Amino acid sequence: MSVYVERPGPGRVVGRVLIGLIIAAVVFILLDVGARLWAESYVSDELQSSLQLTAKPSVSFGGIAFIPSLLGGDIDAASVEAGSVQAGPVRFGRVKLTLRNIDFSLGRLLLQRSETITAHAGDGSANVTDLQLTRAFQSQGVRVRVRFTSKDRVRVAGLGLPGPMTVVPSIAQGALVLAPANPDASGNTAFRIRLPQLVDGLTYRSLSIRDGVGVLLFDIRDARFPVGSG
Repeated sequence: MSVYVERPGPGRVVGRVLIGLIIAAVVFILLDVGARLWAESYVSDELQSSLQLTAKPSVSFGGIAFIPSLLGGDIDAASVEAGSVQAGPVRFGRVKLTLRNIDFSLGRLLLQRSETITAHAGDGSANVTDLQLTRAFQSQGVRVRVRFTSKDRVRVAGLGLPGPMTVVPSIAQGALVLAPANPDASGNTAFRIRLPQLVDGLTYRSLSIRDGVGVLLFDIRDARFPVGSG
């Protein structure tokens, strides 16, 4: 007695392979999304603690496939956004960071050991109103009132000045300097306040006025964020 066993044709084999690949791709995508969400939540919690924020910042990682970057401990880019940040004498309305070339040890993070996440490059911005800047100056004993009047134009009053004075904002050695737009008429009076280091490796570039809000722009190099419970 002979038994005939039908073997699947080439079409069926290819179909099964394709189905297997699709299932594997779906599983990988789900795992990738889960890993990304876990990492964003974890880093958000740790940044809230290390930067002493009152609320969790929004964190998102760039790139298409996240798991390979996570396992390798090298992420191309991440963005961080936080609101109402008090840093030294200055309260910022909103802070945005774009971090690039980020290194870390996944093993130490998973074991919740002390670890430092390093962002080798990046940039960002911090918003500040004229009222917040006025309070920052006054907290340092500089009795002036600051008012943003138009694009890149600022006026100050007080401190024995004969009247409101138009000043031009600039950055010098990590400080915000408000210098007279017309020094011949206003003398050499300039107002200066040290800007806070939100993170290590931060260098302020400029202050511009947009829709009545001051926007401080800065660059980031080799910023280090300590995380982990130790």
